[in-house]
Amino acid sequence: MITRDDQYNPSLAMQVTMEMVEKDKVFALLNTSGPQSHDAVAPYLIENKVPSWWPWSGNPKYFYQTRPFLFSGFPGPDQQQMFAVGESILSLDPDAKIVLVDYASTYGEDHFEGLQYAVQKGGQGEVTSISFDPMTADLTPQAVEAAAAKPDWVIYSGHETGCLSLTRALRQVAGYKGNIFELASPNYTGPNSELLDGMYKNLPSAKDGTTAPNDPAVIAVKKLLEEEGVRYHSAFSYTMFTIVETFVRALEIAGPDLTREGLVEAIYLAFDGTWTCALCKEFAFIFTPEDRYGDTISQLACWSDAKQEYEILGPAREYETSKGTGVIGNMPGFECQPPSADHPQGTCPWKSQ
Repeated sequence: MITRDDQYNPSLAMQVTMEMVEKDKVFALLNTSGPQSHDAVAPYLIENKVPSWWPWSGNPKYFYQTRPFLFSGFPGPDQQQMFAVGESILSLDPDAKIVLVDYASTYGEDHFEGLQYAVQKGGQGEVTSISFDPMTADLTPQAVEAAAAKPDWVIYSGHETGCLSLTRALRQVAGYKGNIFELASPNYTGPNSELLDGMYKNLPSAKDGTTAPNDPAVIAVKKLLEEEGVRYHSAFSYTMFTIVETFVRALEIAGPDLTREGLVEAIYLAFDGTWTCALCKEFAFIFTPEDRYGDTISQLACWSDAKQEYEILGPAREYETSKGTGVIGNMPGFECQPPSADHPQGTCPWKSQ
């Protein structure tokens, strides 16, 4: 296992990725960095046929339609993630006025597109966006601008540090009293967790220290972290475990005579909907040639810092591409494509089932 730090810098990400592939001769990449970094290196990985498992990117350009060596850990395309958020908010507030605070990038633009589609389809509200550079640590200006718009909801998408910065500024500087929705997976049991009280989010399909603290698998992972002296994170620690566990399963299915092409085929066999990971809820990952996203179930919840638990606010919604419940085949820009050499059944085979 070789690690490199790209410092969330796309240029540096390209440099260290080339070093790992060309100098260190890595077989595959595991859980590479965020959207901007992955977008910078994806063309290089595609050209060199290097498998990349669970990068933090949902850019449809690199996973849909024919990109056989890249498998996203995101819950569907970027547009789908925010479409799910929009549906959750509209289930509580059909006329919601929403401000999205997101990266100044294609990632942020795709999120805004999905959110707009949800609002147009399911409500009478309105949505605007405020952008920030991914390297920005202090989001006070964005918080003040967001609060000045007097929204019912502020949605934050970005890194954990930015989530705490924006929330603190919204509450303590701008005096914002409305709802905050996060897509950042902050450490709910870590420092400054009181800032996150009343924070909304869509719970993922995996168990963690906040959603299932008494689950045997959750307890076992936490014990392992303590024994190894690894910093505990109420959400991310368990996500990392799942990423490694699923990759190990794919390697086991591929067998000892590893090839990159063989690993890709093994992933389709390993994740056909029949196997459930140790930390998964009632959900089995499905990857197919038409679906290289970790599509998932989303369930709206609100965090109580006093109780140290989530209040579940609605039923679980499934967004699974291979079952036809994701945005592919349903949202403008993701129309089904006819049969081709790469996809003999077309890109939406579920349509004919």
